[in-house]
Amino acid sequence: MRDCIIALSLLLVFSCGGGGGGTSTPTPTPTTTTTTTTTTTTTSTNPNTQTCDEACFEANKAEFEALYEYSSQYGLGMSKSSYAYARGATGSGMIVGVVDSGLDNSHPEITPLKVQSGSYLNYSDYTPTTAQKRHGTAVASIAVGNSSEDSSPMHGVAFDAKVFFIAVQLGTAPEEYDPVDLGDSSGDGAPDYSGIDSFYNQVFEVFINNQVDVVNNSFGFTGTINEYTEAQLRTNFPNTIARISQANVPDEDKTLFVWAAGNTGQYADQGADYSSPDVFPGMAYVLPELLGHSLAVVSVDESGVISDFSSRCGVAKDFCIAAPGEGIVVAYATSMDDYGIFDATDGCVSDNSCYAVGGGTSYSAPFVSGGLALLAQHFNNQLGNTEILQRILTTADKSGIYEDESIYGQGLMDLDAASRPVGSTMIATSLSLENNLYSAFSSSMSQVGSVAGDGIINAISNKRFVVFDQLGAPFDKPLSSTFAKNLPSLAWLSQSQSNASQRIREIDTNLTRTTTLILGLASNNYGEHDYSQSLWAKNDKKLRYLAINGKLSDTSNYFMGNGVSPSLYLGVNNKGLDNKMGRSLLNPSPFLELSSRGSFIGADVRVNSNSAFSAVAFKGKNPEGEYLLIEQPESSGLLMEYKKSFLNAQFSLQTGLLSEPKGFLGSSVGGAFGSIDSSDTLFSGLQIFHESDNFYTTGSLFYGKTDTNFKERGLISSLDNFKSSSFSAGIFLKKGFGEFDSFGFQVEQPLRLEEGRMDLSVPVGRTKYRKVLFQDYSIDITPSGRELDFKLIHNWPFSSGIISSRIGFVKDSNHFSNQEDQFYFSTNIEFRLLK
Repeated sequence: MRDCIIALSLLLVFSCGGGGGGTSTPTPTPTTTTTTTTTTTTTSTNPNTQTCDEACFEANKAEFEALYEYSSQYGLGMSKSSYAYARGATGSGMIVGVVDSGLDNSHPEITPLKVQSGSYLNYSDYTPTTAQKRHGTAVASIAVGNSSEDSSPMHGVAFDAKVFFIAVQLGTAPEEYDPVDLGDSSGDGAPDYSGIDSFYNQVFEVFINNQVDVVNNSFGFTGTINEYTEAQLRTNFPNTIARISQANVPDEDKTLFVWAAGNTGQYADQGADYSSPDVFPGMAYVLPELLGHSLAVVSVDESGVISDFSSRCGVAKDFCIAAPGEGIVVAYATSMDDYGIFDATDGCVSDNSCYAVGGGTSYSAPFVSGGLALLAQHFNNQLGNTEILQRILTTADKSGIYEDESIYGQGLMDLDAASRPVGSTMIATSLSLENNLYSAFSSSMSQVGSVAGDGIINAISNKRFVVFDQLGAPFDKPLSSTFAKNLPSLAWLSQSQSNASQRIREIDTNLTRTTTLILGLASNNYGEHDYSQSLWAKNDKKLRYLAINGKLSDTSNYFMGNGVSPSLYLGVNNKGLDNKMGRSLLNPSPFLELSSRGSFIGADVRVNSNSAFSAVAFKGKNPEGEYLLIEQPESSGLLMEYKKSFLNAQFSLQTGLLSEPKGFLGSSVGGAFGSIDSSDTLFSGLQIFHESDNFYTTGSLFYGKTDTNFKERGLISSLDNFKSSSFSAGIFLKKGFGEFDSFGFQVEQPLRLEEGRMDLSVPVGRTKYRKVLFQDYSIDITPSGRELDFKLIHNWPFSSGIISSRIGFVKDSNHFSNQEDQFYFSTNIEFRLLK
C-alpha cells in the first residue's frame, strides 16, 4: 500500500449565503473550505504506553518522539504530547465529540471501531458525499486518529480515544468578508435562525445526554464577537445558548465546548476586524453562563507564531488558547468516484489511505480537544470537566511572545505542564480539598537507627497514595517515597568502633578523698603519619565527656555527667575487663543509649557491702543521629537499678522510663502523618557478669514497651503495641598469646522491635466533586530479620600503644532479612607519640 499526502486547502470558519428560509433574505449557514501541498511517509511503531517512574520516563518519551507518525506531525511535538504519553495518557477510554460536515470511517485513521456507537454519520435528509466527509475526517483524525505500525504520517493527539460524531451540513466560504447578519443591536430584523437554533440545540443535546465530556466545533459564523451584542445572540440562538449553558448541570459534569476561533485574519486586506474570535467561539464573552466550559482556539504556525489567517484571542483572552493549526497533516477522504486533489492512479485512492496538509483554526481546535481527552484519562476522570479546562489554560506556555494575551490568550497549549504537578504538592488528611492540607515535602516518616529495621518500609512498600498539586489534581506516588531511612552502614559502625580518631582515653582524677572526676578525651593523630606542617598541635586532646561522683554519706553517693551515658555508673563492671577489652562490651541498656549524648544526675544507696539501689535522671540525644544532618530532639527519662555482687559474679536489675518527644524508638512522623507529642517506653533489663581463673563471661537482656501520644492525628491514627528487646553474651580470655593481650568472643542482638502496629488512612484519589477518597490500612511494622553480630576481638597493649583487631560477622544487618551476610575485619595500631 502506498500512502499519498498532498496539500489540503485552508479551513475557514465563517458564514455565507445558503439554503432558504422563510424570508427574502437567505438564512446563513455555517461553513468551511480547503487548500494544498505535498509530503512523504515511512513506517512507524507504537511504543509501550504504560506509565512508569522517572527512571523510564525519558526513555518512553524518546520512544514516542522517534516515531515517524509523531515527528511528521509537528503539532504533537509543539504541544509536548510525548510527555503526556510517557506518563501513560493516550486517551484510552475517552470519547471526543465532533460536530462537522461528515466522517469517512473507512480511512485507516478513523476505522469503524474508532467511532462511538450512537454517532450520526448520516440521517434521512443528509447523507454526506466524499467531498463533504473530508473536513470532518480531517478534524477527527487530528483529535483521535489511530496510532499504527504502518506508514501513516500522523496520529491523533488522543490516539486511543473514540469519536462521537454528528454530521451536519456546512456551506462553503465566500471570497469576500461577509459578517453574519444578526439584526440590530436588539436582534430585531435578522434573518430567521429558528431552524438553525433548533437544529444545534438538538445536536448538542445528543452530546450532553450521552455524557460526552468534550465536543469539538470546527465551524461557525463569520463576524468578530465584539461586533455583536448579548441581545443579538439571545434573540437569534436562545435554545442553542440554553443547551450549551447546561444550567442545571454541576460544573464538574458539564460538557466542554471547544471552538475554532475563526480565520478572519485572511480578510485583513478587506478591513475585517480579526482582533477577537468569531461569533460562536466568542459567545462566552457576552454570555457569562458559558464561561468555564467554553474554549476558543487560535492557530499558530510551525515556528509557534500566530497564523496570518487566524483570528486573535482579544476580548476572549480569558477563555482562549493557542495550538498548532497551520501545515497540519490530516486524513484525506477519497473514493473511486471522488479522488479530490489526487489522481485516480495514486495508490492511496484505491484503499482510501490518503493524507494531506492543511491549515486553519479548524485544525487547531482538535489539538486542544484531544489534549483535554488526554488529561481526563491521565487523571482517571477524577477532575471535574471545568477543572480540566481551567488546567489546560493555567498550564499553557505564557513565556516570550505568548505573554501577549490579546493574541494568544492564556498561551500555547503545553501537555507536559498540564500532566505534571503545578506548584508544590500537598497531602490531604480530610475529605475536603479545601482544608487540612500538608506539604508533601514536609510530610514524612523518619527512622534514625535500626530498631524497626525494615519493618516500616516493608509495610508500606507495596502501597500507593496521591498528593495534590495547587490546582487540586491528584498524582500517584509510592507511599515509600515519604519514608526516610537513616541507618548506619557497616563501614560507619566499624569505623566508629575502631578508628583511632574515635577512640576515647579515659582519665580518672581524684579531686578530693571522696570525689572522683572522669574525663573522656579523644586523642587525635594516634597512629597517623602526617609529615606535613599543620596548624594544629600533635596529639590534640579534645574533651568528649566528663563525669563526677562523690560521697554524700557513708552509705550513699551521687554521680553526674555530660556527654556520656549514665551507664558509666550503672550495671555490672569490672576494671580488669574494662582495661583489656573496653567497657562497651558489657552492653549497657540500649534504651539509655538512645539518649547517651546528653547529661544525667543520680545517686546510689548501699543496702550492704554487696548490694545497692541507684536512681538516675537523664536527658540527651541519640548518638546515631551524629552522622546525619538531622536535628534530633532530646529524650529524657528515669531509671532505677538494684545491683548485687557475689564473690566472682555480679548482676544488675534495671527498670526505667524513656520519654521521646516527637518520636518513638528513634523514629518519627511529621506533616500529614500527624504530630507525635511524645512516646513513653517502660523498660527493664538484666545484666550478669562472672569471673573465673581464665576468662570472663557476660550477658544481658533488655525488654521495653512503648506507647505513643499524638499531639495531632493525621494519616496515622494509631501506633501501639510496641515491644522491643536486645540481648548479648560474651566470653573473654584473661590471657592471649602473652600476659597482657586478650581474646574475646561476643554475640549481640541490637535493640529490635518485636511487636508493633500502625493504623493509617491514606488518600488514594478524589471524585470530580473534590471529595478525597481514602484507603485504610492496619499494618505490622516489625522487621523481617533479626540482626546478630558475632565478633572475635583481640587487644594487644604494648609500651607505646595498642593493637586492636576485630573479625566480625553480621547476619541480617539492621534487622533486614534480605541483607547479605557481612564479614568484616578491622585492625588499628595506636602509637602514643607524646606522653
